[in-house]
Amino acid sequence: MNNNIVIPKKVKVIAVIFLIIFIGLGIINMFEYYSFHLVNLSPASNDISNISPFIDFNFNYELKNKGILVTSTPKIVSSYKVYGKTLRVYFNSLLSTKKQYSIVLNHIYNTNNSELKNIKINFRPIYSPQSLTKAQSEYVLKAQAQGEALNATAGLESILPFVSPNGDFEVSYSNIANNFKLIITAQGGANQQEAINWLSNNGYSVQGLNVQYINSAPI
Repeated sequence: MNNNIVIPKKVKVIAVIFLIIFIGLGIINMFEYYSFHLVNLSPASNDISNISPFIDFNFNYELKNKGILVTSTPKIVSSYKVYGKTLRVYFNSLLSTKKQYSIVLNHIYNTNNSELKNIKINFRPIYSPQSLTKAQSEYVLKAQAQGEALNATAGLESILPFVSPNGDFEVSYSNIANNFKLIITAQGGANQQEAINWLSNNGYSVQGLNVQYINSAPI
């Protein structure tokens, strides 16, 4: 009695095709894993706060500190710095939740001289101080303590006017002949304090500023 199982030729061909596809996908995945590429952003592009001082581009290889070209629209990039596998791109002012931003890494190299070109991210900042990463929060606190940034009125005009989501207050300004005046429209002391808290969360203090309080609900 013959117990040999005869596998049809058609089944063999299909099995070989699936095996080739499986091996091919494995090779592609290995290539993508080991090739020089951007791993992620910190924070993610949909979670960038309007008070973010920088954004981190994280790669899978150590980065070379030379040959880097970064551009942005509008021009919000002030500088950048390499930290191992991370490129930290610093912003020159607070961001506006009303604007769309683009950052392009035109050229960047790893320490093996592999090059990546034209890595572009688009984002619209959100009003969420709580979304700052640990590194961003530490940077903001240090800057506030040293009095180097996020004070006076630098960059404030770019995020005004602002009306709170529930309509309890509005923060606007006037700037005639370089005479900056902050205008807080809110009904009642509690809502005025909410406006002050919003300014504080964005890195600004009303102390020392020319502030006009309008005791009425925002129009």
